Amino acid sequence: MNTKLKKFLIVNIAIILVICVIAEIAAFYSYRNRYSELISNQANLFDNPQEVIKENTPHYLFPRKFDYSIFEERMKFRIFKTENPKKRPIVTIGCSYTEGTGLENNQTFASKLNKLTGRTTYNRGISGTGPQLVYRQLIDKDFKKDVPDAEYVIYTFIHHHLYRQFQTMLCSYTSEINLQYSLKNGKLTEKSHPFWFMYWSFLLKTYFEYKTNVLYGQEFSQDLPMFLCFLKNSVDKMHELYPDSKFVLVEFPQSDLCLDNYEEGMYELTPENIKMIEDLGIIYINASKLVGHRFCEKKYRLPDNDHPSETTWDELTPKIVEKLGL
Repeated sequence: MNTKLKKFLIVNIAIILVICVIAEIAAFYSYRNRYSELISNQANLFDNPQEVIKENTPHYLFPRKFDYSIFEERMKFRIFKTENPKKRPIVTIGCSYTEGTGLENNQTFASKLNKLTGRTTYNRGISGTGPQLVYRQLIDKDFKKDVPDAEYVIYTFIHHHLYRQFQTMLCSYTSEINLQYSLKNGKLTEKSHPFWFMYWSFLLKTYFEYKTNVLYGQEFSQDLPMFLCFLKNSVDKMHELYPDSKFVLVEFPQSDLCLDNYEEGMYELTPENIKMIEDLGIIYINASKLVGHRFCEKKYRLPDNDHPSETTWDELTPKIVEKLGL
């Protein structure tokens, strides 16, 4: 190789490396700024210290592998105990609707259940998540230790969970958590992503995976095997942990149903979908039908016009308690 060609290759490799470094730095700072803005907006909307992230909370360059212990410190403050051995505990599980984004601990679904039923309740909701974390929590080795003897696991479902099951999770107090599954031959497999040297390449990979799975992939009208598999595996694991327990899916109307351009059947499970869910041995409850409306009035939503308010749980929880005979 002659000297000119060597010099040409070295210069071009150096230019490519410089461009990659600049792209990496720009991508990371873009993520960090957008993430900080998200948390700031939450804090301003809800004025809730539980949702405010500290300034020194690290912004991770890469989404971290899921670790149940990350949530344990926070979750121990969301156990509502009742000294009544005749009534076994209830676990509420799901996303920010369950966790109670924008609410105080005593305003959440789990707290209301505790007061109405006299049962110990565990709030295992984690914001920004979907069915993958319902399953992942149940299979964690420490779950049974933290929740010794549950009789009911109540999963609050919103339609957006069908999309979230393909996404890297964003949880305001933990930064990003990487928890993704693939479905092969009817079995769920937790993905182990290769190490990506550049953040921007990881973002591109995540984007194209999302585009493939969500925009051009499976829809619930096609049975959505992934979601049903998450549910089936969750129910099976629950029965393994607590043999005579019951799994309840409460379909809650996400705020899209309150939009002017809403059409019947959008953002809701169909009768066929519900039958498939019930065939798995799951108790299905439609929150809208239970109370007779879609929680569209301002009093039912927090300032973000999305998350349920305390008024919502005050109205809905007694009806769920009655429906389940708790």
